[in-house]
Parts: sequence; C-alpha cells; structure tokens
Amino acid sequence: MYARSAPLISAVLWLLMLPLPAAAIGILLPTDTSLPALAIISHTVNVEITDNVAKTKVTQVFYNRESRQLEATYLFPLPKGANVTDFAMFMNGKRVRGEVLERREARRIYEDIVRRLRDPALLEYFDGKVFKVSIFPIPARGKQKIEIQFAQVLPIDSGIAHYVYPMRIDPGPPWRIDDLREFHFDITLRSTKPIKSIYSPSHELVAERENDKLARIGLADTSVRSLRDFSLYYTLSDRDYGLNILTHKPAPDADGFFLMMISPRYEIEPDKVNPKDVTFVLDTSGSMAHDGKLESAKKALLYCLERLHDKDRFSLIRFSTEVEVLGQGLMPPTRENIERAKRFIEQMEARGGTNINDALLRALKPVATPDRLHTIVFLTDGRPTVGVRDVSNIMNNIEGKNTASLRIFVFGVGYDVNTHLLDLVAQKTRAVAEYIAPEEEIEIKVSGFFDKVSFPVMTNVALDFGDMKVTDLYPKQMPDLFIGSQLLVFGRYQVAVDAAITLSGIMAGEQKQFVYEETLPETNQENDFVGTLWATRKIGYLLDEIRLHGEDEELRDEVIRLAKKYGVVTPYTSYLVQEDEVEPQPVQVADRPAMQSAPGVPPSRFGQARLRAIKGGTAPTAKQPYFALSTNGDVSAPEGSRPSSEAFAIRAAQTSPVHGKAAVARSKALYDLKQSEQLGSAAYFVRQLGTKTFTFQNGWWVDDVSTTVKKTVRVKYLSDAYFRLLEVNPDLKTYFALGEQVKVVVNDILLEIGPEGKETLEQAELDLFQKK
Repeated sequence: MYARSAPLISAVLWLLMLPLPAAAIGILLPTDTSLPALAIISHTVNVEITDNVAKTKVTQVFYNRESRQLEATYLFPLPKGANVTDFAMFMNGKRVRGEVLERREARRIYEDIVRRLRDPALLEYFDGKVFKVSIFPIPARGKQKIEIQFAQVLPIDSGIAHYVYPMRIDPGPPWRIDDLREFHFDITLRSTKPIKSIYSPSHELVAERENDKLARIGLADTSVRSLRDFSLYYTLSDRDYGLNILTHKPAPDADGFFLMMISPRYEIEPDKVNPKDVTFVLDTSGSMAHDGKLESAKKALLYCLERLHDKDRFSLIRFSTEVEVLGQGLMPPTRENIERAKRFIEQMEARGGTNINDALLRALKPVATPDRLHTIVFLTDGRPTVGVRDVSNIMNNIEGKNTASLRIFVFGVGYDVNTHLLDLVAQKTRAVAEYIAPEEEIEIKVSGFFDKVSFPVMTNVALDFGDMKVTDLYPKQMPDLFIGSQLLVFGRYQVAVDAAITLSGIMAGEQKQFVYEETLPETNQENDFVGTLWATRKIGYLLDEIRLHGEDEELRDEVIRLAKKYGVVTPYTSYLVQEDEVEPQPVQVADRPAMQSAPGVPPSRFGQARLRAIKGGTAPTAKQPYFALSTNGDVSAPEGSRPSSEAFAIRAAQTSPVHGKAAVARSKALYDLKQSEQLGSAAYFVRQLGTKTFTFQNGWWVDDVSTTVKKTVRVKYLSDAYFRLLEVNPDLKTYFALGEQVKVVVNDILLEIGPEGKETLEQAELDLFQKK
C-alpha cells in the first residue's frame, strides 16, 4: 500500500516547473506595512501522537531580504482545540515570550492579515486562538529561527482518530518556492492499543511499523509539491482485523459515500499466517538477453527463493519457444531443493520465441488446495510470438484451467509487451500487473513485491453488508490481505442504517468470519474527499472497460459527468493553462474525443502561473494564466494555451496502441486511477463544500445550483461588508476562502464577491444572509 509509487494523477506533477510562492501556517510580518512577510527558507514539523493526544513541534527559519534590520510580528493560528506548550526564540540572549489571543481578538488580527496579504485562503486557518509575539531586531539580510510546540486531543469518530496540520501553497506574494530550502515532516505514532489502519487522503505516506503499537510515518514526497494541508487518519483496535468507516453525505436526500479501512494486526502468531504455494514463471526468450534483463531477473528469483518459509512450497518454470519445468510439481523449500533451483536458474539462457499460453497453462497445472494461497509470479518482456497468440484465446484457456482461483501476478519488462493481455491476466485472477521500465531494476521491483506478499493472513476476502444497501464498490474484487497491508474500499449509499458488516476469508486453512456493528448516517458533511476518491476509482474502472473492450457511449458520458462533477483528469476532460494576455476561451464538450497520439510533454515554462488557479484563491487577471475545464478530448487548444502535464500524461495513457511505451503508460495511469488514495490536483478545479459544488469558470468560483434566485447582491472583496457578512454567517468563510471572485447562493440570494460591489451593508441587508 505504501510502497507503490505516487499515483500518476494524484500529485501536482508540474509544480516544480512553476515559480510559485510557498507558505506555511506561521507568518512573520514586518511592522512596516509597506513590506511583505519574511520569506520562509526552512520548515520542519515533528509530531508525537500517543493514543489520541498529539504534540506538534514546528521549526521555521525566516529570511530578511531587506538591507536594514526589521521589527516584525510572528503569528501562528492554532488548530482547533490546540494549546501552546512551548515557544523557543532568543533575542540578545533573552528568551522571548509570546501571548495567545482569544477568538475575538484573533478575528480582528486575521482580518487585518487577510486585507494586507490579499489572501482569502487564510480565512480557513484563523478560526480560533492565535499565538502572537513581537520580534526585534531581525538583522539585515539575516535569518530568524522560531520554534513553537502545541498539544491537542484529537477527535475520534467511529473508532477513527484524525490529525490535521494546516500547511499549503500560498496563492500570493511574498513567499516563493525558490525561497524554501528545506522541508521535513515526521510523525511518531504510539498507542496502548494495536494500531490498524494508517491513511492520508492528502499525501502518500511512508510508514515503518516496528510493532503493533508503534509506527513512524513520513511523506513519500518532501518536495514543495507536498506543501498542502496534511490530513492523517488512523485506527486503534484490539481485534485481529480492524474495520472502520468514514462517511460523507452532505444532505439527507443526497448520495452518500463511504470509505472502509480494513487492516490486519501487524503482529500475528505464525500459526495464523496462511502457508503459500508460489510458482515462478520466467521468460527466457531471446529478447531477455538485452540490457542485462535475464541476469537481473535471475537475481530476483534467487532473492525470492531465499525468503520462502518452511511451510511454503514452490515450483519453477522457464519458457521461450518451449516450456521447461523444474521437478514434477510443488516442492518444499528444503536446502536441497533450493540448491537444485539455483542450478536451474544459473543454466538459463536467453533464446527463442515467447510462448505465453503454454507457460501459463503449465503453471496452472498443479492441483491447488483450498487452505493454501497459490500465487504465480509471471515475468515476461515480450508479446506472444509462439503457439496461441490471440489474446481472447489465451484468456479463455487460462480461465478454463484456473478452476482453483490461483493469483497470477504479472511483471511486464520493458515496453514490447501486450498490455491488454497482461492486465487481463492479472485482473481476472484478482492480482496486479506491474510494469518495469528499461531504466528500472527487475530485481528491486520483484523482490519488493515478494516481501509484501510473504505473509498472507486472509485470502478469498469477502464482505457482506447485511441490511446496508450499498452500490458501486471499488475495488470490484477484494484482494488478499497480508501482514503490513491495508484494504481501502469505497462505495456509495443512499439510506441511513445501522447494520452488521461481515468480513470473511480463509485464515490458516480455515474459513473465518468477523462481524462489525457500523452506522451509515443520514447526514455527514465532513470527509468530502471520500466522494471524490470514489468517483476517481469509478472513472478508472470505466476507462479500463473502454480501453479493453472499446468505447461505449454510455460509459463515455458517465466518465465525462463524473469527471466534471469531481474534477478528475481523463481523456475526455483536461485542464488548460492559458498564458499572459490570452483571453479565456470556453471549451465545449466534443461529440467525440480526438483519440490521436499525444505529443511530448510541453516546455517547462508556464509564465507567472499561480497555484491559486488550481487550489482556489484569486482568479487570474490580465497577463496571468487562465485555468479552464476542458471537456474536449482533443490535444489542440486555443492559441497560447497548454494542457497541464497531468492532462498530457493521462491522454498519452489513453491514445496508445496495445504495446509500446505509451501503452505501458496507459496501463499504469489507469491502475493508479483505480487504486487512488489521495486527491489529484485537478480536483481543485471543482470543490465540494458541504452540500455545494463550486467550479472554476471564467475567473470565478461558481456555486453550481439550479434553484431560481430572488435577487443578486454584489459585495466588494475585502470591504467592510465582506467581513460583516462573515460575522453574521461564519459558514461563509468556507466559500470566501475559495478566492477573490466567488458566486454563492445563500438563502435563495446570489451573493457575488468580486472587485466591484457594495462596501457597506445595512443591517437589514446583512440579515438576509443570516445562517438558518
């Protein structure tokens, strides 16, 4: 789960190309209001969580660009429920003391900051107490280091604890990415109960589990691309298998979505681990002689053989034009058998064609037993060139022979592979297809996979939802569970219900069941990311159907509908970046997407593009790029515009033939969509806020509602009226934080926040927007 590379569309792939400003939660503002905030050059976060108590230490280093010393104010908005426990900063050898401002005073300060920095996104952060300290002097062209620690009790809902650290790319000056030299984020999680699931919808994690009650967590990506709000969910349970549900249902009559997290205990007794049978199938055709592929594959097999357990069994097959098998069947991993296998591997030579059909049928020949997981590790670098070559015939042969539901994990080496065949083989056997690029090491890929599947604890996993009427489950087929793994299941529901969920599977050769009492609520406006990730996975599934079986109008229309609603890059929906003085051009839905080959990645220059055009914030103005939703699959765009790298990557993944570099890219892209765990950057073009959906259109964030409005009220951005509205209806800050130009319907009134409008409002006008 953690070892996979970052999903193709779930990272802002082109961030490093852009001269974007960057910020974090702490701000150091000069008292001279004509000067910008000080640059942040280092940002380190260390978090210690024990059960549900979190202690966070933040270290920031600021830089004074001015040629004179400065006086400044450090402001740190505290997360909800947090209290400062320590603050370390010395001026002239003396420890400086700060003060915590309560909500009313903090509100006045953050209004001033929002006005000064012209950054509405700050509204989301300043919603409680603010820590404040005055600092003088900050030396000219000098650095200022600040450390602050705070503690908080984390909320627990349905057995799930949630930690949030606000941290983002700031949409405006003064911070820039090239200022930030160093960024670190580390979490130590301890518990008196066993830790089960560890999950983040915002960042790909790297987690080291020392035992059941201790985990060390870091970010897979510590570049500036990871500077966005960090969100961590984890579960604690004494049961052998943890099962917990996060839900999102914005209104009683709206669709509900859920994320189910299933994790086995990290420390499991040896007698509860399923013994496994493994058949290694290696392609030794002539093409494997190139680039050292065969030698690297041999090393991978030797690694796997050395890590078989006493109760395991194995078989070894090599194939080219003919198929050759070591021994008569599955063998125990005795020293004698391992040495015999090593000699067999050493004698392998690359020559002949590629007889995939016969190799797989021979691998399926041993009779599987229901109490053992039988896995085939199949490694090839080519297409079928000998024997049965038609994909449909090969698949029919495999499905007819695989009566015992063996898993076939596929490794495609290089680009001259039939991705349709390899993906179908893996898909139909509840396994995974991996692709190894020419520059990647076969040994590393295969050995990493084998480590993950070495300890199967539950196979033939199944879920019974009882009285819960759930639909659109992803993944469609439940994979096996291994020690150190976790399973994320996304689904949809409409009716609130309390029911028993049954998790079942084979453990140590016996069928076992575990029952969990869970609730799907009538309304829950939290966890809005769940619906987006559900839609992303469904889109991946639909696109895979189109890729493997041809385009269908209903499938295509559903992909477009979901992609537009939830902000997902697909071959039919991409996002265009229009630069400099190019006027925004509306892009309409095409009758049929253009499925031509995609060009190469565009030059790494997007002018003065700002991430606020993706994540919210001020709408682009003249001479700034304009980001627009495109539902035209054509690579072409209005003159002066360029699709983002994400759009290029996904389109390249959809317009390629069955084999070749583009075909491999396509397979990887769709696998990542189907396995999405983090939000993609394109989701920021469409924002789900409670019961409302906002889309970025012509420079405005627009409330996507179909109701007839009674009237329209226009209010000037950052005016007195703007902040008075926030006082009478605090819920508006969520919408205002989107940017400088927002259209939102409140109490059947269209409220437009923009560069023009009223600067003051009478009390009667304010009352129209009171929260009901």
